[in-house]
Amino acid sequence: GDSELEVRALRTIAAAGLPAPEQQLAVRLPDGTTVRIDLAFPEDLLAIELDGWEYHGQRRAFDRDRARRNQLTLLGWRVLQFTAAMTDRTLVEAVTAGLGALRPSAPCAGA
Repeated sequence: GDSELEVRALRTIAAAGLPAPEQQLAVRLPDGTTVRIDLAFPEDLLAIELDGWEYHGQRRAFDRDRARRNQLTLLGWRVLQFTAAMTDRTLVEAVTAGLGALRPSAPCAGA
């Protein structure tokens, strides 16, 4: 991972038995720039952004992150954002819900 938070997220996802995300996935935005998504499930258009205060706590970074998220959303991505203060359980629950949102559920017995 690129950061301590990214390593923690990868370990948490693996420990929960979830599929492994792609790391630092390059995506071309509508404005022509290319950005990297920290962790991504491209087949589900699910992005996980891990925001450390030391980088994202500045006004310029804050504004840039919002513009970037808007552009990813316009491309159909669902973006989940996490910080070091959030619990591993919060991460697992959100990623599980995000992955389950587009995947078909198992048929009911007797249906």
